[in-house]
Amino acid sequence: MVYSSWEPDEVDRARSLGIVPAATSYESILTDEFAEMLGHVFTLDQSLLNALVIDEGTPLTRKTVAVLISYVANERGKYYRYFLPDSDDIYEISEGTRFQTGFVIQTGLMKLHDDRFNEDAELSRDEAYRIILRLYEYLL
Repeated sequence: MVYSSWEPDEVDRARSLGIVPAATSYESILTDEFAEMLGHVFTLDQSLLNALVIDEGTPLTRKTVAVLISYVANERGKYYRYFLPDSDDIYEISEGTRFQTGFVIQTGLMKLHDDRFNEDAELSRDEAYRIILRLYEYLL
């Protein structure tokens, strides 16, 4: 399933599946908290996910989400090297995360905002929960 935009019922679906906590908010989520959720939902070795988390205790950025999601998809055999679509910030995206960014955008697991990926933008809990649901559905 490829998503073109956030769907209104995504957080409710994620909660009903038991893959995210009941409470949601627009507050930032921490990087290590997101990695812990991924480890729990996808039964992955937490130490491997934690190794990908550079700044423990800091707010989660879109760049870090792309790296973590790509890792999970690769562990499940569903990671593909997509090139970045044209966007206003294509040349501002870190060289080391270009394929991961292309993957999350091309699959619809994450979306551009005003034709930009904004890799350093922080994610809210609401967005993080939607992304976990999308990854869960993508890996089915």
